[in-house]
Amino acid sequence: EDFTRKIGIAPQMAPGSGNPVERILWNDLLFYWYELTRILKENGMLPDNYIVRPLNEVEWEYAANNGWLGKERVPLSERASFAVNSQKRTWPAGRMKPSKLGLNDIYGNVAEIVQPVEPPRMQQSAIVRGGSFSDAPEMVNRRVEYLKYQNIPYNIGSRVAVAPGDMGYFDREFFLGGAVQAAVRGRIYELIGVKYGSFTWRQADELCRLLGGRLAEVDDKQHLAELCNALPLLGKWEAFLGGSLKNGQWIWNSSSRKIDFGSWKRVKRSDADKYLTLVGNKFDRTGGRKSAILLCEWDAGAFDNRNRQLASGAKMPFEVTRFDYNDRRYMLFNLSCHWLVAKRICELLGGSLACLDNKETTEYVMKKLESYKIHRIILGGYRKRDEWFWLNGKKANTPQNEHTIRSIPVANLNCIALYNGNLFNCQTGSMFLCEWRLNSASSSLR
Repeated sequence: EDFTRKIGIAPQMAPGSGNPVERILWNDLLFYWYELTRILKENGMLPDNYIVRPLNEVEWEYAANNGWLGKERVPLSERASFAVNSQKRTWPAGRMKPSKLGLNDIYGNVAEIVQPVEPPRMQQSAIVRGGSFSDAPEMVNRRVEYLKYQNIPYNIGSRVAVAPGDMGYFDREFFLGGAVQAAVRGRIYELIGVKYGSFTWRQADELCRLLGGRLAEVDDKQHLAELCNALPLLGKWEAFLGGSLKNGQWIWNSSSRKIDFGSWKRVKRSDADKYLTLVGNKFDRTGGRKSAILLCEWDAGAFDNRNRQLASGAKMPFEVTRFDYNDRRYMLFNLSCHWLVAKRICELLGGSLACLDNKETTEYVMKKLESYKIHRIILGGYRKRDEWFWLNGKKANTPQNEHTIRSIPVANLNCIALYNGNLFNCQTGSMFLCEWRLNSASSSLR
């Protein structure tokens, strides 16, 4: 209830009185911890150099093990709400007996987000500990990773703690995406996409060509194992690879090598076209259906030279139009995606999502894109706490309310999109606008 009052959203599946927050986003939790810290500081209730934040993993384990008080005497079955005694639902905090340290529900009810002390294996993720109402008691010590750009599931929540820290923590930990990348066998691999967006195989193939790479090809079983180990997210969702069915034979498209290893998870499809995906650690085939992510690869040295096509001035895949204004070049791409995906694509192209950070630029761009005003065009603006910013750090005016309703509300992973001649509060778009600063040392267009 306090979270909803402070943040203005109610994402919980079970928002009953006293029930824990769940189905929440990392950035929204960060906003809540910030608000608690700010209010407590204003009222002189926090020691110097302390903030409200989640426990890190070592702190959580210390608390879960009763710290200085030693071994627990009350059975776990009386202290924790698991699948065997929870009726498969969340309950108000304090229903079960407290631990020896006086903590309720540190095990069970909802599992708890903690910060990793060491980098997690799955990039862009936090750690979950303690087990939940939907888990078996033996899962109490299970360590799970979850992605910061997703709404966490309905069986995960957060414990707040007064702990050492400074106000800069809330800016350092604010999530704005990044690369999910690894070097394997002398090649660079990057996973592109998020759970909330999807591509067709043909779009995935063209996107890799836009980025100067190709859909990934796998040499052998050991290579596949190395990729899954280096990029654990690769086995989490279905991902497109660079193979297809031609003349009755599965081949890798770039090398024309025959694909003839591994166990196939065969799914009967009636589609005429067949392409390769990875599901878990097994190959699958797809027709017209979409996938959340794709795996792009670059040969040794090709990653650093990936934007040769862009520098040449040739028309790019997905490009709709381009124009220059002042010291910037703008390029509109026709690809529907989540704004974090669009942001990363622009970064790989050596540019940025467009920042319309003054009135003159906004009016000029709107006029140039008049023909595309029926599309939601993703820009480089985002919401952070109660304010809006451009990716270049300048403050942005508050955009109009989102014109589409999401099933789970979020506040702090929203972007600014250009739609019907106005700036809108969105999360996805059907196009995105990329910009480059002309003749700068870092520009792909120099």
